[in-house]
Amino acid sequence: MNAAFRSALGLTLIMAGSARASSAQADADTPPSCVTSAWHVLTRADGLPDQDVTALRFFDGSLWVGTRSCLARLEQGCWTRWGAESGLPDSAILSIDVDPATRDVWLGTLGGGLWRMSAGRLDRFDQFQSGLAGDVVFTVRVIGPRVWAATNGGLCAFDWVHGTWDLHLERRAHSPETVVRAIEPAPDGVFAVGWEEGLWRIEDRDHGGERLVPLPELEPVGLSFALGRAWVGGAARAWRSEAKEAWRARDVPAPLPGAAACFTVSDTGRIWFGSSRSLWLLTDFESGEWYRFDFGTQESGEASAVHRVREGADALVPGLPGLPSAGELRCLAAVGDELWAGTSRGLLHASSAVRGAAHACSAPVSPAPMAKPTETLPSPTYVAVLGPFLRRTVALPGDAGGVNRHMRVDPSAADAAFRAHAASRSSGGRPPVVVQSEFLGLSPYAWGTPEDEVITQRRKHEPVAWIGTIEPGDRVACALSLLEERPWIDPALTEPAPEELASPWIFRCPSQDPLRQRRLLERCFAELACKRPLLLRDGDPYDDLHVEWWKSAAEQRGTPVVAELQLSEVLKVPGALESLSQAHGFDVVLCWTDATASGELVRYMRARGLEQPVLASDAVVSSVFLERAGGAPGRVLAPRPCPHREHENGGASAAGHRYAADGMQTAMAQASTTYRAVYAATGHLLDALNRSGPNRMELRRNLEERRELELVRLEGGRWR
Repeated sequence: MNAAFRSALGLTLIMAGSARASSAQADADTPPSCVTSAWHVLTRADGLPDQDVTALRFFDGSLWVGTRSCLARLEQGCWTRWGAESGLPDSAILSIDVDPATRDVWLGTLGGGLWRMSAGRLDRFDQFQSGLAGDVVFTVRVIGPRVWAATNGGLCAFDWVHGTWDLHLERRAHSPETVVRAIEPAPDGVFAVGWEEGLWRIEDRDHGGERLVPLPELEPVGLSFALGRAWVGGAARAWRSEAKEAWRARDVPAPLPGAAACFTVSDTGRIWFGSSRSLWLLTDFESGEWYRFDFGTQESGEASAVHRVREGADALVPGLPGLPSAGELRCLAAVGDELWAGTSRGLLHASSAVRGAAHACSAPVSPAPMAKPTETLPSPTYVAVLGPFLRRTVALPGDAGGVNRHMRVDPSAADAAFRAHAASRSSGGRPPVVVQSEFLGLSPYAWGTPEDEVITQRRKHEPVAWIGTIEPGDRVACALSLLEERPWIDPALTEPAPEELASPWIFRCPSQDPLRQRRLLERCFAELACKRPLLLRDGDPYDDLHVEWWKSAAEQRGTPVVAELQLSEVLKVPGALESLSQAHGFDVVLCWTDATASGELVRYMRARGLEQPVLASDAVVSSVFLERAGGAPGRVLAPRPCPHREHENGGASAAGHRYAADGMQTAMAQASTTYRAVYAATGHLLDALNRSGPNRMELRRNLEERRELELVRLEGGRWR
């Protein structure tokens, strides 16, 4: 081989290698077909019977769709509908599955129990005529010879051949509740994802019963079964089952909001995560290449861009169709490169295949009139107060302490807030707002639990929001708020439980939230560089709760209070604060009381040369405080008050009149605290309702905007 030939051959090999490398790079940079597909939104104009989609299941070329009002099937471009006129309950469908052996369709509903559709016949299973533990069925899954139904009373396994039922993760009195979000097969049993709890492995009781699978740093949001494996989607990580109970993880580039997310895996291994703000795709578990689709804005009607996330780098992929605006994302169904996503305003569909437009076809019965959009509420606008009512949970042998608890909500306080709000504000031509409350006792659903009233009130009045206490461990109530998609105002004066924080529909009046009060104190102390706080109590249980939260927050940050005194005693004893200042050198005063007492405290301090800043209640942001504090109040900080403060005096007077005849001072103080807490929480809701109108999505947005406490300062005689 001569030198010229060797040189030419080398150049050819180099060029060929370069071409292969360029081709490989091009293939690596070319998004897969599931990313390059066009997105379509299917609505009523395309034959979808109800645009409020709540559940999806893809089976044998057909898409089963559950909505707030009916069941539908899309098959070969045609829609078929089943609703109340077919015998189905007037309840939202939360979950769908199809038995591959019999082709029976199983439905889990919100308060209507479990349903089977077999050869055109409908069979109902509820907690009174079957072994179903509860009539709120969060998810249903056919696995082998059993139908698994996750209910508000526990996880039920139904052997329909023999007619036997088994119960797992049952609801017990005085124990945290388990809400199963998803169920999939496991060797010799099933896997179940518990909301804010972890991954359960369920086996026959003779072989071990229930146990939590030890997956570290797992906040599960979904479960899927594909390619012979179980897949678990977490807020920050995806897991895949391996041999011998081993698991392998893949990190999500950006943590997803846990409770608002959904998860599925296609039969080709495409992994989809969804939340209210975006959709994530992991094209291959081994590659670690992610794509993010942000939802388009409703205002512009335009689709958003697509981002590729690879090895930590986030890059815009030009020329690819992003997601259109389609409402709140609720559920996903994937097969191959095809994805269906159910939203509050229709169906999102992405596929590389060219499909004809879907249209309505023959239905098993005459179609009923279309249901009203969920945003349309009756006139007048209703707000439901949940309680007080007798609360019972399923009690099994061995449970101690009884089964009775009370939801400490005073409907008269909510009613007083409504009346005071109506007297202080013009309706602006809007329908009147009516408060509804009932004493249900033992009702037909779930033994008198909070979901009893939710289901009953929803069917009777379609309220725009709920007001009700959520106790620690009430995971069912928190999950129900997510399914109902109505703002829930919790007037509790305790630390929010993790399951409450996980629901984007649960709110508190910020001034009554210990968590947000702690954040407020952190900001105040950071701004003032405070390290030695003095705490003053006024003797009122409701007011002293707030300074107790501040005291706890100060201890947690390593700056505990140097002394505690009663405000009334300080104002009576000359030189009390001066002596404390000399002995302890306090550098800030913490006091939560009304505008009059706070103003007198500030005047007292400044008259004696004590210039320490004062962190006070939101009541001081008023003209009454400025009059009482005098012309040189110095540095005073407070939370920004809720607008309901402007008519709170009437409510406080009503509380005093209501409990003046009680005779028992302790009971009166406790009742007054409950009354004021419910009154303030109701006022917070009414202010948001006054700004948003009776639209649940807008109401949630307004409440979200005022979720955090803002810090205001007194500067130059004005609050800023």
